[in-house]
Amino acid sequence: MLGALTVLSLFLWLLCLSLPLLVGRQVQRILDDASTKGSWQFSISRIGLFSTDFRLLVPDSDDPDGDPWLEVASGQLSYRPLALLRGKVGAVRLDGIQVELRWQEGGWILPAARSLRRQSAAETTAVPTGPRTWLDCLQALPVRMDEVSLSGVLSLHLENESSVMPFRLQLQNLTDWNAHDIQLYARTVLGGNSARLRAALRPSDGRFTLAADIALQGDSLPRPWRRQLPAQTAVQGHLTLNGQWNDLTSLPEQLNLALPLQIAAGSADWELTGQPSLSLRRAGDRVTLQVQNLHWRWQQQQSVQLDKVEIEADLTDGGLSGGILLVQENQPAQQLRLSGGWTAPAATNAVERLLALLRGTAKVELQVQLEADNGELKLNLLGYELTGQKPELRLSWTGGDAAAAEAAVQLNEFTLRRQQDCLIGRQLAAGVQFSGREWSLQGTLAGLTVGHGDWQAESSGIMLATQGKAADLQGRLNAAAVSVAGPELELQFPGCDLTLTGTLPDNRGGGHYSGRLALKDGRMQERRTNLTVEEISAELPFFWPLPDSSAGANGYLQLARISRGKDALGHLRLDCTWGPDGLQTQGAAVLLGVQAALTGALRVQTDGTLRAETALQLPRQALPNNLPVREWLPAWHDLELAAELEGAAHFRWESGRLAGGASLEVTDLSASSAAHKLSLRGGRLALEFPHLPEIATAGSQRLSCQELNLGRLQFGSGMVLFRIDNPRLAYLESLRLDWCDGTIRTSSIKISPDSDRLLLTLYGDRLRLPAILGQFGFGSADGEGRISGSLPLLLSRDNIRFRDGFLYSTPGETGQINLQPSDLVRSTAGSSEQMQLALEALQDFSYNWVRLALNTDAESLQLSLQLDGKPNQRLYFRPQGGGFVKSEVANDFQGLALNLNIKVPLQEFLRYYGNWQKLTN
Repeated sequence: MLGALTVLSLFLWLLCLSLPLLVGRQVQRILDDASTKGSWQFSISRIGLFSTDFRLLVPDSDDPDGDPWLEVASGQLSYRPLALLRGKVGAVRLDGIQVELRWQEGGWILPAARSLRRQSAAETTAVPTGPRTWLDCLQALPVRMDEVSLSGVLSLHLENESSVMPFRLQLQNLTDWNAHDIQLYARTVLGGNSARLRAALRPSDGRFTLAADIALQGDSLPRPWRRQLPAQTAVQGHLTLNGQWNDLTSLPEQLNLALPLQIAAGSADWELTGQPSLSLRRAGDRVTLQVQNLHWRWQQQQSVQLDKVEIEADLTDGGLSGGILLVQENQPAQQLRLSGGWTAPAATNAVERLLALLRGTAKVELQVQLEADNGELKLNLLGYELTGQKPELRLSWTGGDAAAAEAAVQLNEFTLRRQQDCLIGRQLAAGVQFSGREWSLQGTLAGLTVGHGDWQAESSGIMLATQGKAADLQGRLNAAAVSVAGPELELQFPGCDLTLTGTLPDNRGGGHYSGRLALKDGRMQERRTNLTVEEISAELPFFWPLPDSSAGANGYLQLARISRGKDALGHLRLDCTWGPDGLQTQGAAVLLGVQAALTGALRVQTDGTLRAETALQLPRQALPNNLPVREWLPAWHDLELAAELEGAAHFRWESGRLAGGASLEVTDLSASSAAHKLSLRGGRLALEFPHLPEIATAGSQRLSCQELNLGRLQFGSGMVLFRIDNPRLAYLESLRLDWCDGTIRTSSIKISPDSDRLLLTLYGDRLRLPAILGQFGFGSADGEGRISGSLPLLLSRDNIRFRDGFLYSTPGETGQINLQPSDLVRSTAGSSEQMQLALEALQDFSYNWVRLALNTDAESLQLSLQLDGKPNQRLYFRPQGGGFVKSEVANDFQGLALNLNIKVPLQEFLRYYGNWQKLTN
């Protein structure tokens, strides 16, 4: 007995001496086996019998001097010494973790995972085949731990932005499986976003429960994700998942998932709201996925509710079936039927078939059809009302190495409406195929009608075919007939052809595109003016970016015949060339016999904006003889015109603004009309609009002539200076006109078509009195004598009036007049002996002073002529009773005051004024 105690004591004494060494070696082995080839650098600060403290650093293998992949500021292993020697750890706690997570090449990469230790082939041969339970997996772990606790931050590297996401994770009851369930708790936050998860697993029978709470605010996510979401996005939800999954090589025996959400997302035009729920159930070999209650509202008016989506998968034969129920405001509910299936040739059981579907290696075929008696689909989509007859959608795709996808859609007839906009199509068939890096798109449309207000466009026989390989694409669009019609305009083309080749953009830069639009035998008609353009043809190339040279980049636009009614007006042709500097155009046009040269350019600035320039040049040329003056001015049917023309215009469009200028010069203008007793000689007009599109001229625009005759009114040379501020306002700056051997002038006056009346004051300077009397219808007169004064004119829309006009002689300046009265004046005198005396005296009269007054009434021009002087011949009149009577004896008059009043009809003046208004309007 004593010997046994002695041996036992010696063993315990040796065990106590060697236990610290054994514990240290076991701890070192566990830490070394955690990584490949010791790439994890542990700094052990203490190894005790019951716990070990350490730090951990995993450097970047590509850049050892850079930031480490993983860093643990404080780590601790807790254990019982003898249990540790059997490979069991009580608890693992890691605090102050800093680990990187990167987004590269379309996927997440955890760099620290590269250095984790993998099982060797020898270690994996012992893994049993057949069913495998949770207990099998837990017992196969090289180290058993009862509790794991992790806390720290996860550094997210997304494109050029980095974010820090704190997290905490706890695992409990990893060894005491029979008495307690394994518990998992995790929590993380990122800005205003958070996620919390709790889960429990009973390894003995595979029953599990999971609950998670998520909250997402789109404006607090990293910028690359934020750009892909609407401006205001908020999601809250609670996920619950429970079931039984004991055989990990098979599907869960029971599975129930529920995910109610509260969603708010949208922009100024649309919003996505609601409290949708997602559920996933498995019953035997059938899995059912269901989504309910999702609202989409467009512009606060139209809404679509995704009431129910249900898809059922048969794991035995790979069949898919289900339906979609859409509910809209003021529309009947729409029921869509889903059917199809998937196949996985290499799969031998339901698990492999489902995994092939989830991994994307299966071939899937899906068909969507409408369940309605009349086959009519009605949707409010993006603010448009869509109506389709017998729609059908077919989808199929295959994953894996032979990845391919196909989609086809058919519609017998469809209508898309929104307020005054309408689109109607007939017999639409379109299909798209993807295979590896190759793709193709083909479609046909028997007819298409697009309407906007009073405008409508139609096309028939539309065919589209495009194909591509990798990033390269080629395409062609044909239409058998195209027409556009409006209230007063109609445009028709028997066909058009559009070809396109290019390279799609990638992560290294933008794409390259080139193409050509061909139109032939087009026709345009403008109904209001009966203007017709025929034989319209064009071949217009386009490029992006611009080509390095102009080889093979030429095009043209031609309007071969421009006419009005039966009269040919002219033609136009523009040739264009693409080059490194952009699009250059040049051409020529003839319209109504006027020849014009056209040039233009379209350039891309260094900042990517467009700049367009165009110029029009009218070379010096004679006014054509075939101008349709009679159609333009029916009242001037015999008007004959001759002149020389010269002009230019230029426009520039840049940064959304249009600017330009124009000038026109008319010289050697002559005009005559026998019917209107009009003649003009030596006319000249100079106009300049320096700030187009603003309709305003520079100051001192000039209109002049050498001679102007209006019936009896005969004018010499004259000049008008004016300016136009806008289409509703102009200024007559000055007028000078030679008349009756003197001059008429005006001061500046404002002219506006909005005003019904215009008061214009003419100032006469040293006008010869005999000439005035002759032109106003007194008769033929000669002699000397000058008068000056003002003639206020009141111009209205249909009348012209003199108001208190006075012309008088200069004080102290005498004159001579010899008047032979006209028949009108003689008839006006009648039996009045006073008028007869005045007419006899004026046949040879020397005056001391003279005064001429002009006024108008409704129908005539009243002329009042007052003179003081003496007749130069004897008159057969004598004084009597304060007046004069006829005498048989001629008498001398030493002094005589004459007062002569006559009325001249205004019809002639009003006719000239009316014809002038017709000409200017």
